[in-house]
Amino acid sequence: MPEDHEQADSQHHDTEEERRRRRDDQQDEEQKTQPRSPDQSGDKSAGEDSVSGIGEPVDYTPGDLTVPDVPLEDMTGAESVNPVTTISNIEETSRDGTVPELPLRDISIETTSVDIVTRVPDIAAAGKEWQIPLVQLGSASTVQFQPSSFDTEIRKPPKRRQQTLSVPLYRRVSTPRVRFVPVLDETLDEMIRRRLERLISGESDGTDIGEIKEQDDETEESTASEAETSTAGSTAASGHGSHTSGAGEEVPTFQDIIYGGDGAATTADGTTIVLFNEAVDNSYVGSYLTLCRRIHREANGGHPEFQPINELDEINKREIEKWLDAEKKVIFIDLDDRERRIDEAKLREKLEATLGKFGFIVFKATDPDVVDEYRDTLDGIKLESPHPPLNVVEVSPRQPGFEVEQQMAELCWGNLDLVSGDIKIDEPAIERPTGPGVFDDLFNRYAPTEFEDYLDDIKTEERGLFKRFTTENRGHIQGKEQDDADSGESPLHYNIKVYIVRYLVQQLRESGEDIDELQDLERWIETETEREGVIPDVFFSGQQQEAYEIETLFSGGQNPTNKIDRTINKYDKNGVDVDKIHIVLENFTFLRHLDELSNIQHHYAHRTNEEGELLIQFETLDFQNGGLLPLKALIDKVTDLNDK
Repeated sequence: MPEDHEQADSQHHDTEEERRRRRDDQQDEEQKTQPRSPDQSGDKSAGEDSVSGIGEPVDYTPGDLTVPDVPLEDMTGAESVNPVTTISNIEETSRDGTVPELPLRDISIETTSVDIVTRVPDIAAAGKEWQIPLVQLGSASTVQFQPSSFDTEIRKPPKRRQQTLSVPLYRRVSTPRVRFVPVLDETLDEMIRRRLERLISGESDGTDIGEIKEQDDETEESTASEAETSTAGSTAASGHGSHTSGAGEEVPTFQDIIYGGDGAATTADGTTIVLFNEAVDNSYVGSYLTLCRRIHREANGGHPEFQPINELDEINKREIEKWLDAEKKVIFIDLDDRERRIDEAKLREKLEATLGKFGFIVFKATDPDVVDEYRDTLDGIKLESPHPPLNVVEVSPRQPGFEVEQQMAELCWGNLDLVSGDIKIDEPAIERPTGPGVFDDLFNRYAPTEFEDYLDDIKTEERGLFKRFTTENRGHIQGKEQDDADSGESPLHYNIKVYIVRYLVQQLRESGEDIDELQDLERWIETETEREGVIPDVFFSGQQQEAYEIETLFSGGQNPTNKIDRTINKYDKNGVDVDKIHIVLENFTFLRHLDELSNIQHHYAHRTNEEGELLIQFETLDFQNGGLLPLKALIDKVTDLNDK
């Protein structure tokens, strides 16, 4: 051990010596490399040359570059440091060390699987009922009064409308007797006058008033017997007033049931001026305008021009004066605007100008006071006019009730089966009563739509079989009387022809015939085909030879039913061998001329076929049964409705 210490000391001493020697060598080396200061320089002339050369021009030769060496003084005062002498040397030593080894024991880990339920269970509703009071708080109303002007006018309360008393009238059912009072018999008038003068003067020739009455009755009976045969056909073509059938019973028309006797007086003679007293809780003027347009179309054909005027402001006053030329027009003027009036002088002038022209001017008013006012105005114009009197008619709907009105609408439009619950009318902006119980909506909107849809659907049945078979008359068929001035045949006339073809096919199928193709129909039915000089609309060769003639009465002139007589006469003139002639009219036309049709059939009742059946039969469409409704059945229906 001591030897080891000595050896270590000697090594340490040698190390210190070497370290000191290296430090000295390093310092000497630094002194050699350190620059010398100017004042320590021994070459004095070189310094002077250097100083004197600054700022003076120096000649240079090309290619040589002389850089002056300017010594700088050491102004920093920094000292050089030898890191070897300032930082002690750290000796490296190595020692052996032991690292303990720690053994790790095995750890047992247990795993457990857990099922997680992700479905939310249903929560049963609690059976307890809670009663929560609802308190509704109303906002306080605010009354604001902002007067802008003071009204000093003292107004009178409106006149109270008098309540009309409905008194039922009972009549004894009996055969009516036609009485003729010979007011134009000058002989009888003179006789009565002389008797009255004698009675006043106290004289008497033994003849009393009873004897005069008996003479009057004898004159009535003789006059009635002479006119009895012509009574049935003496009414104007428009069909006003109830007529009698061959059996003597009255036959009411559409006009009689809905508008009464005054409404039935609407004729196709010149300009008709109508003062229409509209109902308060119903609407009938729309259906009346439809009636006027139908009368116009029967007389002239085509579609009359319709001009409504609903507001009587200053502009419409001039429009009324402009439009009151009723030539081929139906003009409707609403008088319910009490704030405006029509200029009476202008009205008189324009109404007088319409004389001799054909058209309708309908003034409508709901307020009875307005009706009275314009009645007086029209009566004054009528009386004071130097021209022939104006044809003024006042119409007040009968208002027979919804049941009668609905059945009349059904009969007028194909004998439909309308269900009141299906009737839908939606016109919120219209200023009149609306809905399924309003006659105008029922008659002018719902029923006609059902009528047209029914006929249009027939033309598409069985892939258009009935339409393809029916020939359309476009005016090219010679010898045919046209019902439309423009096309020769109106769409309504053609649609009824298609309806009759389908009706005959159904009759054949019910009898056992197999009818599926066009060639099958050709064996039995013909349309617009000449037979012995006559061209029937439809001809049926079944068990009997039957001709079907469709009459719309359009373009029939002042007496449109005369077209029926011309149709029947052409069969007589040409001697056509036929067992039945069916005169088929559209329902509205049929009901409008129901009394005249009854009269015509009465005059042809003596003409029968070999089986004793009527040769001339009048029929209309029957949508409920898919066939044709005869005249007698329709008269019974309408008579029952008129008696309700």
